[in-house]
Amino acid sequence: MTSTGKKWLWGSAIGVGLIAIWQMVTKDRVRPPALPPEGGEASRDTPRRVTFSPPTIPANAHPFRTPILFGHDSVRVHRNYHGVLGTLGEILTGTYRNRSVLLTGYASRSGSDSYNQRLSLRRAQAIAELIVTQHPGVRPDQLVIRAEGESNPKATPAQSRRVEVSPR
Repeated sequence: MTSTGKKWLWGSAIGVGLIAIWQMVTKDRVRPPALPPEGGEASRDTPRRVTFSPPTIPANAHPFRTPILFGHDSVRVHRNYHGVLGTLGEILTGTYRNRSVLLTGYASRSGSDSYNQRLSLRRAQAIAELIVTQHPGVRPDQLVIRAEGESNPKATPAQSRRVEVSPR
């Protein structure tokens, strides 16, 4: 055997050995199956695309008792909460016109601490923007924003992704 052939054989053996080691190290890791192509059939093991569907909010829900929930990694305010935020805007232009409210944003524990801190801030800011744009009588200084990130988690991650409104 030539020296080139020996080098190739030796390199192949090392490569096969490294692959075997890698397979042993990663054998316990679970890899999610790929999503089906558009229009394709999903098998029992194929993950489903999950969309956020908040609970139905009663018409008489009070904004100080109703947390505004968000989807995973989202700052989009679902239309189910527009009525509650409309009531909050009316309160801020009426009985609370000389007072302020605290909008406290939270995030679930998925993601890094710093990312969740920023995400909770963006959620509280999204609520503030929506209130100010839909109710011209609400002054931005009436809305105090606080980001709590992952602190004060609720029973489920979906309940942890929220903004709570409280009087000041």
